[in-house]
Amino acid sequence: MYEDKVEMKKRPPWMTAEPTVIESALNRALGRLVAPIQWQPERYADGSRWILPFRGHRGQRLEIEILPGHDIQVSWHSPEKPGSPFEALFATDGVAPEEAGAEVAQFVADLIRERLILIMRKGCFRGGRAFVTPGELKAVKPGTIAWAESWSGRYEHDRASRSG
Repeated sequence: MYEDKVEMKKRPPWMTAEPTVIESALNRALGRLVAPIQWQPERYADGSRWILPFRGHRGQRLEIEILPGHDIQVSWHSPEKPGSPFEALFATDGVAPEEAGAEVAQFVADLIRERLILIMRKGCFRGGRAFVTPGELKAVKPGTIAWAESWSGRYEHDRASRSG
């Protein structure tokens, strides 16, 4: 019982408010693209992370986690891609809750609307995952990416390599 009180004290007030700042920002940013979003808490041993799942066309999902230090992590899980999940971290130290929520919501909305695409670059030093715009994807030299994946499938690797 005492531990529960300590955990609640550690959580910032914007994380437990109804509706949460992030939830409200997501609903504004996504508009009519998805049904209104409500937190679906998934409890962990430390009680400090909450996950909001989304599903894409091939079973991909996005999860938004509030980490124990109150930073926010957006994870792209793809059942078909090795190395999944692929994360983007949003540091919240010194950032107003509304600003943090709006930034995360905009990132998620850009992924769902395919204004951002997940790619895996080839190469030992310059390789790795990146979230790029469609314009940046077109500028990538053919053969320099291992794959590309977008939320509804418009920018899959085959199409991306043909257009590049």
